[in-house]
Amino acid sequence: MNRSIKLLSIALVAQLILTGVVWSMQTSGPVVSNDPLLPQAGKADQIVLIDPEDGQLTLSLKDDNWFLKAEPKKADKARDSSDTAAADKPVKANKSKVEALVAQLSGLKRSFPVARTPDARARFKVADDTYRRKVVLKQGDDTLATLFVGNSPSMGESNVRLSDDDAIYRAALAEYQLGVTAANWKAPKPKPKPKAKAETKTDAKAADTKAAAPDASSTKEPAQG
Repeated sequence: MNRSIKLLSIALVAQLILTGVVWSMQTSGPVVSNDPLLPQAGKADQIVLIDPEDGQLTLSLKDDNWFLKAEPKKADKARDSSDTAAADKPVKANKSKVEALVAQLSGLKRSFPVARTPDARARFKVADDTYRRKVVLKQGDDTLATLFVGNSPSMGESNVRLSDDDAIYRAALAEYQLGVTAANWKAPKPKPKPKAKAETKTDAKAADTKAAAPDASSTKEPAQG
């Protein structure tokens, strides 16, 4: 009798343990770290945007201002004047737009990976030699991070992968936000100062009439005593 009770107790404990394991496996989902994907993005003083078809554009920080230099890939490709000028020397970039990009890159998170395999890199367009955009963040001569931006799973999002990581993430970053033409990043021209109001013929005639009119005080007849 005691032996039967002992066996039943062991079986009950084993069943409870098995039930707990199964329940844990069913209820526990993948752990999402939610850590920053590019924690050093705010330290970058140089951002290189690379398009495998159209070339690259470099944004450089100097004396609290951002400058751009475009390097189109195809020499025989028609380019607008702004791209030609930007290829020759750095020109001032739209500071607020560059800062918005830095803030967006800093805000990207390590969500749960959508894939990790080498085959998936080519499929999602985030392989070393197959990508839609490549973003290189630098500080001086040091490379802080290299991010491959691939195809878009939905509007305003892209699949991305860091060059030193197998994980592929879904991020709130669109391909069109990483254009490599100078016109996309060039600082707007300052508004011209308003010109002084030109004197019209009517104003000039009125001024001449007023000047020619005799002063009322000088034409008043003297009082008779």
